[in-house]
Amino acid sequence: MPKNVPTNWHAETGKRIRIARLAVGLSQEDVASELGMTYQAFQKIERGKTKLEAQTAVVLAGLFEMDVRALLGLKAMPPRMKQPVGLFR
Repeated sequence: MPKNVPTNWHAETGKRIRIARLAVGLSQEDVASELGMTYQAFQKIERGKTKLEAQTAVVLAGLFEMDVRALLGLKAMPPRMKQPVGLFR
């Protein structure tokens, strides 16, 4: 991994994806279907176990109606997507 990318970047991105998905009321199955993958493959993205491809990030941002830069952690998340209390422990 390049030196300027934090080692936990994929995990943090996965958390933002989960928060955004829940904020718009979609299940993992719904999102996986839109991406043309199994829900298990999508779970790996949310857990940070699979690298997120650029094309997938763009599609996810469209599904979640947000800026791809926010999804990737390059700018602040929209106010409606604040992390729910107790979501991650």
